[in-house]
This record gives sequence, C-alpha cells and structure tokens, in this order.
Amino acid sequence: MDFITKYIFDKIISGSFSGIYNYIKSKRIGIKLIHETAKNSDKNLVQALSTAKNFYMISYVGDAFIQRHTEEFIKALKNNITMKLLIGKKNSEYLSEASQMYNYKNEHIDGKIDSLTDALAALKLSTKDSKGTIELRHYNTEMRNPMFICENDKVTTAWVSVFLPPKQSANCLMIEFEKKRNEDNVHVDDCLAYFNKIWEMHGNDIYPIE
Repeated sequence: MDFITKYIFDKIISGSFSGIYNYIKSKRIGIKLIHETAKNSDKNLVQALSTAKNFYMISYVGDAFIQRHTEEFIKALKNNITMKLLIGKKNSEYLSEASQMYNYKNEHIDGKIDSLTDALAALKLSTKDSKGTIELRHYNTEMRNPMFICENDKVTTAWVSVFLPPKQSANCLMIEFEKKRNEDNVHVDDCLAYFNKIWEMHGNDIYPIE
C-alpha cells in the first residue's frame, strides 16, 4: 500500500470511528438529533405533536411557528391537547433589547404578538367543540433559549434552540432531546423544570384563549 493510499485509508477509518463515537456519546447524554436549523426540526416536532397530550413552548414570540402549522395544531386540539405558551411581554426590557438586535421597531414586535394571539384565537374557534385548551402567559426577562416540548404517556421530547440573535431563531441550531418512559434524561428534566418555573412565576399573567 503506497503512502497516499494508506493516508486516505487511515483518514476514512479514523473518521468512521470518530463518527461512531460521537453518535454513541450523543445517545448516552440523551441527544436524539442535532438539527442544522430550527426549521429542519419541524418534521419531527409535528410528528410528536400528532400524539402529544401536552405541548409547551417558550419563544421570543412564536407567531411564525404557530401559523406555519395551523392544520397540525387544529388536529392536536381536536385530540384534546393541552397547550401552554410563554412569550415575551409587550414593552418589556427583554423584547425592547431584542428588537434592537434585530433592528426592529417596538411596533413590529407588538404586531407579531397580536398576530400570535389572533392565530391562537382562530385555532380555538376552529376547535370549539373539543376539550383541547390553550393558555398563554408572558415572561419578562427570563427566556434564554426558545424551546418546544411534546409529552405523551410513552415519551417526552424537547427541542432547544441555540439562540444567537441577530440570526433569526428559525435558522439557529436546534438540539432534540428524548426521554422514554422509565428512562433517565436529565436534559429533558431540566427543560421541563425550566419551563414550569417560568410558568409558575407568571401565574398572575394568565391569558386563556377562548
């Protein structure tokens, strides 16, 4: 085997083992997938949504995501899903500074929040005969990473965005964690604890969608 051939062969073998090692390591720490962009994770998220009993979201606003999957959320509500959403509060310090990073005017962000509440009201109206529920609360400065969680009796899946403004959140890296029943996954537990803590902190800022 000549030097060049041996060099190429060694690189292929070392790369294969490196790939296998990284895959095993990711599985061991509870990572199911790493998506190059949040949009690339939509297929898995929508699939999980179809069987979810609970859906939790904490986002900058989240209007684009909800509107992009209107049909899927209608089906989920007809299946009696519980939806809990946390978004930024109008005129909060967090959204004001985020607007500056995106070069948005505050009116633009207010319009996106209004767009989300209108979309949620339309979802509820379309499923008024179902027992599915939508509840919206507003955080102040607590949000660190956009996050989505789907739960059913068998598995809990969490998607966490590596949020790097001024890059649009839909184009940021998304990490997908999965915890099956009777399994341990501290990252999924942390995601739930993080969401629930902020949810509880804003118990007086309840906006039921009816």
